[in-house]
Amino acid sequence: MKTNIYAIIACMALFAFTQSAKLHAQAPEISITQQLPSVVSAGSEFDVTFTITKENLQSFARLVQTLPKGFTAKLKNGKSYHAFLSGNKAKHVWVSLPNSSAFTVTYRIKVSGKISGEFVLGGQFDYVLNNQKQYAIVAPAKITVMPNAVAALEEEQLERMQQGEGVAPVPQGGASAYDENIFDE
Repeated sequence: MKTNIYAIIACMALFAFTQSAKLHAQAPEISITQQLPSVVSAGSEFDVTFTITKENLQSFARLVQTLPKGFTAKLKNGKSYHAFLSGNKAKHVWVSLPNSSAFTVTYRIKVSGKISGEFVLGGQFDYVLNNQKQYAIVAPAKITVMPNAVAALEEEQLERMQQGEGVAPVPQGGASAYDENIFDE
């Protein structure tokens, strides 16, 4: 019996395609959106909310957001996750994701009173699928921090007090051009 090499190659290709299709069918559709204000004032706080849609995925997962200098996270553990800070990274970790196909995570960010300008907040959602690490990128969002001179001054005075320097003395009385009527001769 003569072996048809083309039939063998066709069978192998069909097998590889069906295996690939099975793996693809098992891979969940992951999408992550974040909501945050587009403009905030220096020295203020705001919430950032992530909505994670993950179909039937229930594995170990981690959401990581790197914060720009001058941003500080205020985290709380959730019902199904643990939250912690590692350097300038806000991390949320699930041993097993919630059963629902979509869920939200919200935390608070405090902005330093000394910064202003445009900043970008993005992130990454890592998860395990078929014993392999996978990830989904959180689309970056731009936020503008408007300057706030009062917040900057208050933050500077607080830092001085914490360092034991005290607050800069406020002048009391004394001779100055404003104490005298400079128009009298």
